[in-house]
Amino acid sequence: MRNFLIGSLLLSLSIVASAADAESLLSGDFDGTSRNDRVAVARDLKAEVLKLAHYLPTQRPQEISSVKKEQDEARRLSSVDVAASTLRYTKIAQSPEYQHIKLNDILGKITDALDCVITEMDALPREMLCWSTAAFHLTDSQTIQNAVGILLKSGRLDPQAKKGVVLGPESLGFGFWLQQFGRGILESILMPHLKQQIK
Repeated sequence: MRNFLIGSLLLSLSIVASAADAESLLSGDFDGTSRNDRVAVARDLKAEVLKLAHYLPTQRPQEISSVKKEQDEARRLSSVDVAASTLRYTKIAQSPEYQHIKLNDILGKITDALDCVITEMDALPREMLCWSTAAFHLTDSQTIQNAVGILLKSGRLDPQAKKGVVLGPESLGFGFWLQQFGRGILESILMPHLKQQIK
């Protein structure tokens, strides 16, 4: 069902990849055993992720410190009043300030992992670990979509960002598309690699 949906969307968008790129992760149309293809995919996928990061303004250090203080207070309350602590944590989690930190963090971890793929010239096991890290964070669609939704609603994320990573209907959301990239890594790079290792 997933392959049919992705295939239909790619066909409707008339996407034709002439070389390995991020969209190759959706179609599987590249050689996951080729170092050159994997690096090309990693470079393009990093560029796609940075399109979203580009629309996130720099967060003030004071704001980050304020969120940390709120978290410390909620943690302190947990030993005194669990209900009050839970309410405090919920309020923090729904705040644009916290979601800004969260999205910055997850996008940073994805790009760091892809940088690792690009620079790991000789150590295949380490490269695969970096791919695993990228896939883990890319498939965290709920966290990504929740952060993007709150930041768009608060005006912290430029609505023009919707024209970045999203490859198809915007109603599917950022989380959906980044998750598909992560699944593509699993299906076209990591699983074939593991199959080779157990032969």
